[in-house]
Amino acid sequence: MEPLKFKLDPLQYPALQKKMLIRSVALVAFLLAVISVYTMKDANHEDLIFWIGNLIFILFLYAWMVWRGMKKRKAIYESYSISIDEQSITRVQQKWTDLLIPLSEITAIEKKTDGKFVIKGISNDPLKKIHIPAQIENYHKLEEVLAAIKPITTDVKTAWWERYTFLLSLLIALPVMGVYFVDNKIAVGVCAAISLTTFVYCFFNIMKYRGFANVKRSLWVIGLVVISVLIVTYTKLIA
Repeated sequence: MEPLKFKLDPLQYPALQKKMLIRSVALVAFLLAVISVYTMKDANHEDLIFWIGNLIFILFLYAWMVWRGMKKRKAIYESYSISIDEQSITRVQQKWTDLLIPLSEITAIEKKTDGKFVIKGISNDPLKKIHIPAQIENYHKLEEVLAAIKPITTDVKTAWWERYTFLLSLLIALPVMGVYFVDNKIAVGVCAAISLTTFVYCFFNIMKYRGFANVKRSLWVIGLVVISVLIVTYTKLIA
């Protein structure tokens, strides 16, 4: 039997891209507004000119990062595929190690309330689950094939951290901003403690998956942020 292959629908990508862009712009706009209000509350004319120059630079840098990130995301989106044969289900995607689950090891197939499918094997490792976005082509055909493999558990709620990624991003970013832009030593200490706890937790969780593509880069970024927070905190509290 020829393996069945499913890819993501290219016609649905623009809407998905727009959604991601709106969230990203909203987050950056909020953070820049907070920084601007706090930084400029006692500013003179020279400080204002200096901040406007910095703001223009930040906006150009952000626009470049968004453009570059969107190109990468589109390539990753287009590379995604699901193959199903008589023995297994395989997910292939750029930047990720190919993931194969034998049909005999599938313990559950879930259909989330947002239309996404999750295929679980005998491993409890989150990265050993196959996630199939709702943007998959031939959606109903795929659903029929999956149902023939194992009954689908429907109306499974999406995890809270997936639903509230915007708020989580704020909760991570705000303490870091507090370290950099607040002068009160108690506030700086509290913000530093929250930031370091969060990033250390993320670091050791990501370490579990260091064999995957791009994980090493994420570890380096987190490490640099932690060092930066430590230096700024030391400067404000002790130096």
